[in-house]
Amino acid sequence: MKLPALLLSALLLAAACDTADTADTATAPDTATAPDSDSDSDTVSVSDTVSVSDTVSVSDSVSDSAAAPDTAPDSATAPDTAWGPNNPPQPIGGDRPVTPVLPDAYTPDTAWPLVIVLHGYTASGGVQDLYFGTSERGRELGFITLAPNGLVDSKGNHYWNGGPVCCDFDHTGVDDVAYITGLIDEASTLWHVDPKRVYLIGHSNGAFMAHRMACDAPGRITAIAALAGVSLTSLASCEAGPPVSILQMHGTLDDSVPYQGTPYSPGAEATVQLRVASNHCSPTAVVGTPRDYDDSVPGAETLPQRWDGCDAGTTVELWQMNGTVHLPGFNDTWRDEVLDWLLARTR
Repeated sequence: MKLPALLLSALLLAAACDTADTADTATAPDTATAPDSDSDSDTVSVSDTVSVSDTVSVSDSVSDSAAAPDTAPDSATAPDTAWGPNNPPQPIGGDRPVTPVLPDAYTPDTAWPLVIVLHGYTASGGVQDLYFGTSERGRELGFITLAPNGLVDSKGNHYWNGGPVCCDFDHTGVDDVAYITGLIDEASTLWHVDPKRVYLIGHSNGAFMAHRMACDAPGRITAIAALAGVSLTSLASCEAGPPVSILQMHGTLDDSVPYQGTPYSPGAEATVQLRVASNHCSPTAVVGTPRDYDDSVPGAETLPQRWDGCDAGTTVELWQMNGTVHLPGFNDTWRDEVLDWLLARTR
């Protein structure tokens, strides 16, 4: 499915947070202060190393699947045993509601994978889902999709608290780990979710959040696919739990979250090496055949590298996207293969 140019422009919103560093608060710079709203500049500065695009408007024709009624759902509602056009899935998430998208073939007799889409800063769950094509494929491939929204900050932008700097600029301290694990719990109560196949896919601020989930709630998720967002500079503070499979995807020309890292963030390769060490993988990568995932870059720009022999059958991979920027022009091959990668992981 080719996406309209307006939608791709809307996803430029996701760049805004992404120098955000997940280093320890004792060493991270104070870049979390929101920019001056009176500025006439076309960009807002997030740190000394990055400037990002202003918010662009999204057409009313773009549906936000994360939108839901003002009334919070009753978590005690009986499981949705028979759903269809006349009985759609109910929103979950309390005062931060999101409506699940179930597989076309859903039946409560089968355990289904769950994929949670995490948007970039200033984007939304609905826009991110359209960009990734997740729920559309979930209906066909057979998994439940959630595309929630983060809270709205004082600048009117959706964000996730993906670490000390990214992207809780107002210092609210919102516990998004608890929110996401709560979504998993509620979805599992209402629908037959396979607890061995729970996945996160995120871009930018959403990728930072996915890495935080792998650190803070490793027992609740099976694998993450993180695009243009990195982990903490150290995993020493991570919770004990089963290892999580990691797919790190990153453009070498990303000027919002630099591929090579900054003094305050580990970069794509260092992020992968942290997981190779923590999952006790083989130190030598298996280099795959280059893939053409980004239509805005000529040729097969993506070099896959995989570390095997990891604990509990997990895998760590890096898809190094040579010549790709922060917002890749993904084709349907990527949209299919990133989901294939996630769905192949299990506990």
